[in-house]
Amino acid sequence: MAVLDVLVLGGGLAGSLLARQLRLHQPDRSVGLVEPRVQPRRKVGESMVELGADYLNRRLGLSGLLYREHLPKQGLRFFFDTADRSLPVHRLSEIGIPGFAVHPSFQVDRARLDATLLQDNIARGVADWRGWRVEGVRIGTPHEVVVEREGHRSTIRARWVVDATGRRRLLGRQLGLVRPAPEHAMSAAWCRVEDVAELEAQGNDAWRARWLHSCRDLATCHWMQDRSWTWLIPLRSGLSSIGVVCEPHLWHRGLGTRDGLLGHFRQTISLRQLLERARVVDIGTGRALASGTTRYVSARRWAVVGEAAGFTDPLFSPGTDHIAWHNDLVSDLIRRDFSEPDLRPHAHRIDALLQHQWRLSMGSAVGQYAHLASYDLRRLRYVYDVFNYFNGLSAWLRDDHLRPAWQTAVLEQAPVAERSHNEIGRLFTALADQLRRDGRLFEGNADAWDEGLFDWNLQRSLPRRSPHQEVRLARRLFAGVRKHLTRALQDGWRKPPGTGWLAQLYTQLRLEADLKPG
Repeated sequence: MAVLDVLVLGGGLAGSLLARQLRLHQPDRSVGLVEPRVQPRRKVGESMVELGADYLNRRLGLSGLLYREHLPKQGLRFFFDTADRSLPVHRLSEIGIPGFAVHPSFQVDRARLDATLLQDNIARGVADWRGWRVEGVRIGTPHEVVVEREGHRSTIRARWVVDATGRRRLLGRQLGLVRPAPEHAMSAAWCRVEDVAELEAQGNDAWRARWLHSCRDLATCHWMQDRSWTWLIPLRSGLSSIGVVCEPHLWHRGLGTRDGLLGHFRQTISLRQLLERARVVDIGTGRALASGTTRYVSARRWAVVGEAAGFTDPLFSPGTDHIAWHNDLVSDLIRRDFSEPDLRPHAHRIDALLQHQWRLSMGSAVGQYAHLASYDLRRLRYVYDVFNYFNGLSAWLRDDHLRPAWQTAVLEQAPVAERSHNEIGRLFTALADQLRRDGRLFEGNADAWDEGLFDWNLQRSLPRRSPHQEVRLARRLFAGVRKHLTRALQDGWRKPPGTGWLAQLYTQLRLEADLKPG
C-alpha cells in the first residue's frame, strides 16, 4: 500500500501544476497524482492572463517552455458591432492596448501543455497513477483513496488529498461541497478550426497602424454581442480556438453541431471574412458554467482547486488565475502543516479569502451580459474591471497574498468591497436596460477605438505599489464610476461619451496619483 504526503486527484492543469509546485518548493514531500486518462484530451481554457502567467513563470519556472511551445499573447481585445452584425472588421469599434503588453501572458494548447507537465512531474519523482480511476475517498488520518484499473484495485494512503478533477468534482460531490450558481447559468459551445484567415489582413492601413503595425492575431479577441460573446484564440499548432458564451435563452441545439456552430459564427460579417475556408476539427459544449464550493480547504487536510472548486465566467480568461490562487494558498497551507502545531486558523482564513474572491468574481459576472454589446458602456466597465484586476496583481507580485496579515486585512474590508462591487454591477445593468429601451445600446459601436488607458510606466509600477495605495485607488475608482453611472441614469445618458472622455475621467478620479510607486 502506497503512503504519501500529498495525493492529487486529477492530472489536468490545476493538478499537474500543484504537483510541480510541491516538488519544486517542498522537495521533502512525497507527492502522487491519479488521472484516469493516459493521454490528455483537448480542452478549452487556452487563454492565460497576467496573474496566472506570472504563477507559471515565476513560481513554477515555465517561461521558457511557454515561449518555445506555445504563443505569447498580446492582451485582450474587444470588438463591437451593429445590431445586425454587418460591419467589416476595420469598422468595428474596438478596445485594446496600442502595442505589446508589459506583463507576459500566453495562448496555450492545453493538451500539449498537460502532457508536458505530466511527463515532467514523473521525472521529478511524482508517483504516477495514470489510467487509474478513483472509486472513493475515506477522509481520515491518513486519508485512504481506492483506485481501480481494469478490474484491479489498490489503496493509497495520504496525509493530504487535493481534488483537482475539474467539473467531475469527485471529492466535492462526495462531501456535498458543490454550490450551483443559477444566478449566472451561462452556456457555451466551442471548436478548434483550421484555415482561419489572418485578422490583420482584413483591415486597412489606418486600422493596422493604430496598433503600431503589431499583430491582433496574437491577442485573445472577443466579438461582443447582445447577451453573448465570441472568442477567437490562436494556437501554435496553426489551429484556432473559437467559441461562443451566451445567456441560456439564446442556446439552441444547433450550437452543439459542427455545421450549426460554424454557421452561427458566419452570421457575423467580420467573422465570416475570417472563417470563409475554416474547417472544424473538434467541438465541445458546456452548460451552467458557473459554480462554487462551500469549502476550499479544511484543517482535516483536504482541499479542492481549479474547476473542482468552482468557476464564474470565462470573459476575462480567469481560469489559470483561479488555479494560481488556489494552488499557491493550498501549497502554503501544506507547508505550514509540517511546521506549525495548529492548522485550523490558517485553513479558516485561507478558505474565507478564497470565498471572498469567488464572490467578487461573481459580482463582476452577474448581470454583465446585459451590457456586453455597448462599446460606450464597456469602455467604462473595462476601466473599472482592469484597474481592480491590476490592484490584485500588484499584491500578487509582492507575494502579499501569502502573508496572514495581508489576508486578514483583506477580509476585514471584504463586506464593503463586495457590496460596492455588486452596486456597480447593478448600475451598469440598469443603464444598459435604459439604453436598450431607448434603442441606443449600439450607438457607439462603429469606427471608434479606445486603448483602455494603457500606460507602460504605470504597468511597470505594479510591484512597487503599497497596500495603502491599492485601497485608496479602489475606493476612488468605485466612487467616481458610481457617480458617472448615477448621473447617466438620471439624465438618460443625454451626452454619450466622446473622444477623450475616459482620459478626462482618469484625470477627474486622480488615478495617476494612486498609481505612482509608493
